[in-house]
Amino acid sequence: MGTAVYPGAIKTYVDLIDNVDLAQASQPNSLQDEVTAIQTYLGLLVQGPDSTILERLRRGPVQTLTNKSGASRAAGDVVVQDTGNDAAFATTTTANLKRNVYVVRETIADNAVGAVQSSGRVVTVKVTGAVVKGNVLVTSTTSTRAKDGGSADLVDGAFARALTANASGDGTVEAQLFGATLLASNAQRADNLLKNGSFEEYTGADADNWTRAGDLASGHGQDTGSGQFGNSSDITVVNPAGTGTLTQTPLATISAIVNTYFRGKTFSGWCRVRQASGAASITAQLRISDGVGNTDGAAVALPDDGSWVTLEVTRAIDAAATSLALQVRLINGAGGTCSFRTDGACLVLGTIPTEFLAHPDDAAAYA
Repeated sequence: MGTAVYPGAIKTYVDLIDNVDLAQASQPNSLQDEVTAIQTYLGLLVQGPDSTILERLRRGPVQTLTNKSGASRAAGDVVVQDTGNDAAFATTTTANLKRNVYVVRETIADNAVGAVQSSGRVVTVKVTGAVVKGNVLVTSTTSTRAKDGGSADLVDGAFARALTANASGDGTVEAQLFGATLLASNAQRADNLLKNGSFEEYTGADADNWTRAGDLASGHGQDTGSGQFGNSSDITVVNPAGTGTLTQTPLATISAIVNTYFRGKTFSGWCRVRQASGAASITAQLRISDGVGNTDGAAVALPDDGSWVTLEVTRAIDAAATSLALQVRLINGAGGTCSFRTDGACLVLGTIPTEFLAHPDDAAAYA
């Protein structure tokens, strides 16, 4: 017997000619070795729960999990991650469950390991009730069956979109699995509450809609031709061992009758800052204030090479909040004055700091 070269290389052969070449036993033996090497490398049942390898590739990735549901599961069953066991699944009777959801691809005995799928196209998904083609699927109060979750793009617990319909009762549909369970309640609007966040509009030395304060030296204004977003950024010059601030208050009044909805909500800020003085011990941070208290983001060191850094902050404002403001805090720890550049300030409703978006009123944001 020879030695197979696969999978490290592709075996090459010399064609034999009838009535000319005398075949040697090593030649068919070599073929056998290569076939065995291929079989060993691919393993058994490479098509998984599908009829062919091509069908498996068309459907999407299959993974193996242990069945901890307490009973045998069949292809098409809708199951969820078992949080009490490693790499396992269970069943649920909770509608719109916000947990990893899988579709069983083959018969799996209780406590046995078998194939499940969480992304890609799957032919058989068990459902209950009418399902409209194109609507999302969510878990239902019926164990192992999904239900129609509606036509909205963001639905809590949605894990798939139906590619076929079910008229009524218990049935099956074909579906496209998302690979993740949607958490619509965690979604947020990406509307920047700050006007002139790209510092394009100035009246004199101060950016419109912004208030400059702190231990300031001279030289403030608009730095044209240096913008991260648009054409310009802001220049603020801070005295040694001093702090300068840029503040905007998009909600000047929050009360029991004005802007009440925003009390207790979470807001996130984002901004880009750099220093133009080449000094050490220079930092900056963002602050969200609500008239009751404030939250400071991390104080970020500004490189002496003048490169831009990102500042972020998130705060759930107080239930008795009276206002909402974002402040850029420019902290000079050096022995001389420091010239700061600020650009791309953004404040959004939600838990995720969002990169700069122009306010709808900022006509010159990208001029």
